[in-house]
Amino acid sequence: MLNFNGQWTTSNGDNGKSVRIDVKTAKHSETGEEILEYKIYDDIGKLIHVVKLKRDVLLKVSCNGGYADKQYNAEKRAGNGGNGGNITLNVDPSVGDNYQFDYSNIGGNAGTNTKNPLNNGTNGRDGKFTKNVKTVN
Repeated sequence: MLNFNGQWTTSNGDNGKSVRIDVKTAKHSETGEEILEYKIYDDIGKLIHVVKLKRDVLLKVSCNGGYADKQYNAEKRAGNGGNGGNITLNVDPSVGDNYQFDYSNIGGNAGTNTKNPLNNGTNGRDGKFTKNVKTVN
């Protein structure tokens, strides 16, 4: 599993990171066996990971928003949950439907104010998931 989750904090939860994942077929350098190559980019297009897996191996990516913590002071507003990161999956036509991929990009839970519920935070929004079938370099 690749973890790009936001952190749990005592104020507002951090946002999950947004990533782009390009997947294409490749050949194993020693055996010549066909494998899948996943290239993971951050939200500004910088390559941050390359993962090579057999087709039947699951790649799970987590970009959840971080949780906000509780407040025990009735005057203080509890923090907001972080937003889930957006995930774009670009699948090369050579891959077809024969790959294992799962993801999670939900928003983080809001903080609660244990003495005054009117001062609770708000939950983070879920991230978006987009899948494209297109030629990947």
